[in-house]
Amino acid sequence: QIKAGTFEMEGGTISANAGFGVLVGNSAAFRMNGGEIVQNKNSGVYLEAGKMEVSGGRIAENTSGGHGGGIYLNGGSLFMTGGIVEKNTANQNGGGLYTHGGKVELTGGVIRENTAKAENGGGGYYIPYAANPILIGENIQIYGNTTLIGTANDIRIGGGQTVSVLAVSEMGVEGYDCWYDGNSGSYLTEAVETDKNTGKASYLTATKLAEAD
Repeated sequence: QIKAGTFEMEGGTISANAGFGVLVGNSAAFRMNGGEIVQNKNSGVYLEAGKMEVSGGRIAENTSGGHGGGIYLNGGSLFMTGGIVEKNTANQNGGGLYTHGGKVELTGGVIRENTAKAENGGGGYYIPYAANPILIGENIQIYGNTTLIGTANDIRIGGGQTVSVLAVSEMGVEGYDCWYDGNSGSYLTEAVETDKNTGKASYLTATKLAEAD
């Protein structure tokens, strides 16, 4: 639990806790440059406030009985420029990442092979509410995630939220070149931009355009 000051993680392992792997609150800062946060039972990292910066390391195989198996952001800010969030599971939404409010910029790293068990639960990333515009761009890779029911496998964006998502072709992952939006039934080869005037939620899965045929 980090309530003040800065915790820098360069290596080592935080694992097998019955609660959160790391809890960040108040004015604290957590910088993850390496190491592993694995196999914790109530989210790998929970941010109730403060700031988290991820440039390396691995957040994996964590579970949550609710939301956010890998990372749950309830406030504060999250900046991801590297690292891997993979193989996490949420019984509800956001297998890899769940954010409700706060500030989020994902510009590097990988979010893959995470699972959400709720319907259209955003296996990779679930965004019910964006207090600030959310950026998902530059060098981030989000693919190969699963929602057990529905089509929001990689990213679910709530209606009326301001979110910018890079085109799949820009992720540079072999075998993927577009987003499939399961809510509209559309294959999207360009970047996805939503705002307060976007009425419908977006259920995004990285896929290959040839699968539309």
